[in-house]
Order: sequence, then structure tokens, then C-alpha cells
Amino acid sequence: VTDRCTPRVPQMVLTDFITEGYLEEHIRQMRTLYADRQAALIEALRSEFPSFIEIESNDAGLHLVGRLPKHVDDKEISDQLAEHNIVALPLSFYAEHPLERGGLLLGYAGLPSEQIVETVRTMKDLLEPFLS
Repeated sequence: VTDRCTPRVPQMVLTDFITEGYLEEHIRQMRTLYADRQAALIEALRSEFPSFIEIESNDAGLHLVGRLPKHVDDKEISDQLAEHNIVALPLSFYAEHPLERGGLLLGYAGLPSEQIVETVRTMKDLLEPFLS
């Protein structure tokens, strides 16, 4: 309805892409890539923040939620990280009512595993004042 007629050539190319198995292969590769990146994030967070950020793996999505201790303001943590170009959105941003425990929404899709580990180390340095 919006374009009245999608051009045939792109439709034919997409049909071939799917029927010849390229889409399935791409999805398989991306699942492996993102699983590796998620594992790198979890391992780095558990290593650098063993009792400060609680995190668990998740089979869906490209983000994880890292729960913070009850006395920690997730917006303050997020703002501190943002000042150094680390995006970790506060979970409270998405809540309609105050949360019992704040958290951070941590994305991992756009960074190679090595950079994820490096970023978590930087986070530890930046958040040192909050860890006590």
C-alpha cells in the first residue's frame, strides 16, 4: 500500500538470498558472534565487579541488565560513565515506578570482545568511588 509496487529485482535477489541458505548462515554467524561478545561482557563484569554488578546471561536480545546494589543511584552511575563516552542507560529510565534496585542496560553488539573487556576495566576505574 505504501509504495504500490516493490521493484521485482530486489525481491528476486532477496528470494535467492533466502532460498540458497545465505540468510540462515548469516543468522548462525551472528548468533555465534553475539554469544561470544555477551560471554566476554559477563566474564569481564564478574571479574571487575564481583559484588557490585549482578548480571546473568540471556538468550535473547543484544543487551544485558546489570543490577546494582540497593543504595546506588543508577542514573548517577550512568551519568558518570556517559561523561567518558560509555553508554550504560539507567534501568530506572524505563520504569514507571521507583525500582527496588537500580541497574544498567549494557549493550554488547557493537563492540568487539577485546574492546568490551577494555571498556569494563575503564568502568571499574571510573566507578571506584561508588564501590565502597
